[in-house]
Amino acid sequence: MLVTAGQNVVPVPPKLMARARSSARTRGKSDPIEDLAERTRTINRLHWQLQDLTALRAQVASYDAGSTS
Repeated sequence: MLVTAGQNVVPVPPKLMARARSSARTRGKSDPIEDLAERTRTINRLHWQLQDLTALRAQVASYDAGSTS
């Protein structure tokens, strides 16, 4: 495809490309999709914890209101 498009193509042995591939990698999770997924998991986890705390606060408030009457 590249040749038919007029591009120069030079075969390069994989051994010579290893250094270029390893230097292009970043440490840790470099995949943007995985990064987005991790952020979404964190937001969902925080959302559920907030809901649990809100429900607990409502229970405590109703208990306090019932015990003072």
